[in-house]
Amino acid sequence: NTVEMTENFKQGANILLFSLEMPLADYQDRVMSRLARVPQKGIRDAKLDKDGESKLGTVAKFIENYPFTFEIVDLPRGASVETVELIYNDVCSKGTRPDVIVIDYLNLMQAVNVPDDMQDWLAQEKVSEQLHELGRVLEVVILSAVQLNDEKQSSKVGESSIGMHRIGRSKGILKNANFAFQIERRANEDQFPDMSL
Repeated sequence: NTVEMTENFKQGANILLFSLEMPLADYQDRVMSRLARVPQKGIRDAKLDKDGESKLGTVAKFIENYPFTFEIVDLPRGASVETVELIYNDVCSKGTRPDVIVIDYLNLMQAVNVPDDMQDWLAQEKVSEQLHELGRVLEVVILSAVQLNDEKQSSKVGESSIGMHRIGRSKGILKNANFAFQIERRANEDQFPDMSL
């Protein structure tokens, strides 16, 4: 499916995205900016040129006609997996079952039913365990990002820049993931149009 389409859509997915870092309005502007391929600040400041306005209008028509949902939920840092599940169930009760849950991002969540004095890295492993179980029970795909440790600080002599040692806070996060992708940082990364995974 492309943003130029207004009918005859191919199979898509209903997405439920939880933002624990970025406010809802900023997230919406970022999504619209990316879909329309216009500057986010141009949307925020209402300073798009005619071409940008046209592209944004095309995206608005696409969203109006697209039969699948993309809902963004603004959550506070420290939200739990229980909160995600409650909101998921609320969305389902209104008639739309999300196919994919996206959490931006895992490191900002809090584990439930753990001691208050649990070490941070163990709590992060517990969050990933609880998310994995939630996805299994609900039969839904759950995607999340985690921060990586700084390559210069975390890697040992001779180690690759890619590996479990780079996972921020807890390598245990990956014990509960079916797939893990790391974005490699290259020299002059901002000059590349792609990402090296």
